[in-house]
Amino acid sequence: MTRIQKKAKERPSNTSPLRRVIKTDNTFADYASLRASTGIIIPEVRKVLLDRKKTESGVVSRRKLYPSEMSRADWCPRATYYRLSGMPDAPSSYSLQLENVFAQGNAIHEKWQNWLAQTGKLWGDWKCSRCSEYVKDSLKPDENFGGSCVGTSWVNLHNYITDINITKDEVFAHDWKYKEVTLKSTSLPLSGHADGGLVGHDALVELKSISAGSFRFEAPKLFESHTHTLDGRKVTDIDSMWKDFHSPLTPHIKQGNLYLFMAKEMKLPFDRISFLYENKANNQVKEFIVPYSYSIIEPIIETALKVTEALADHTAPPCPRGGCSSCKFYDKQEDK
Repeated sequence: MTRIQKKAKERPSNTSPLRRVIKTDNTFADYASLRASTGIIIPEVRKVLLDRKKTESGVVSRRKLYPSEMSRADWCPRATYYRLSGMPDAPSSYSLQLENVFAQGNAIHEKWQNWLAQTGKLWGDWKCSRCSEYVKDSLKPDENFGGSCVGTSWVNLHNYITDINITKDEVFAHDWKYKEVTLKSTSLPLSGHADGGLVGHDALVELKSISAGSFRFEAPKLFESHTHTLDGRKVTDIDSMWKDFHSPLTPHIKQGNLYLFMAKEMKLPFDRISFLYENKANNQVKEFIVPYSYSIIEPIIETALKVTEALADHTAPPCPRGGCSSCKFYDKQEDK
C-alpha cells in the first residue's frame, strides 16, 4: 500500500514581509502603499491625487514672489533667490490628510464667495463654468454678458458630439463663478490673489479656515495657554482658545498688507482688508477689519528689493538664520 504523507502547513510568520521600494523621487513609496490600502474609496482617490501631484511636480515654479511666502516668520530670501533663478523646488511628500485640509479650506472659500456674489458688491475676476469665458476686474457679469454661452449648446461624450436640437435664436446663459482679485506689483516681481474685493466698502477680503493646528503654528502662546495636561495627556481646549481669539494672526496681517500694497500700486481703491475666520471645529465665524499700514510690511518690501538686486548681480543673499533647511537644499544643488 502506498503511504501518503501529508504536507505540513506553512506557519505564518510573526513578522510582515518587507516591501522593497526603489525611491527615485518621493512618489514611488506613496504609490507602493496603495497596494496595502484597505477599502475602495480611499485608494481610488489617493491614486488620483498622486497622479496629479506627479504631474504638477514637473512644472517649474513661476518666477515671482509670493505674499504667503514673504509673510512667514521663517521666510528665507536666499531660498527665494534660488527659486526665482529658475532652480526647481525641493520635492515634497504626499499627504492625503493635507490634501483633505486644503480641499476643506477651498470649500469654505467657495461658500462665502457665493454668498458675497449675491450682494452685488463682489468685485474681481469671473469664469463661466460651462464655456470657460473669463471676465476680469468686474462685478458679477450679466448671465448673457459677451453673448450666448456656447458650453451648453452641445454635449461631448468620449469625443462624440451630439446635437441637442437647438435653434440659432436660442440664448444660453453663462454660469459665472468667482475667481478672486488678481493683484500685481509694478515695482517688484510680486503678485497674488485676494479672496475678494467689496465695492462700496473699499475693502479686500481674506477668507481663512482655522483649526487648533493653525493656532499651534501661528499663535503658539495662545495655543499653549489653552493646552492642559490631564492624566498625563495633552488636551487642547479649542472652544476657549477660539473665545480668546481677538485679532488676525500675524502672518495674515502681513499678507493682507502686501495685497493692499499691490492694490495701491495698481490704483485700486482698496485701503483696508477684512479677515473672516471660520472655525472648522464648530463653524463659528469672526471678522476683523485691518487698515492698510505700510510700516508693517516695510521690512518685507526692503528684503524683496534686496532679492531683486541679488538676481541682477547673480549673487545669492545670505540666509537670515545662517543656513536653514529651505536654502540648504538649493545650496546642495548649486554645489553639484
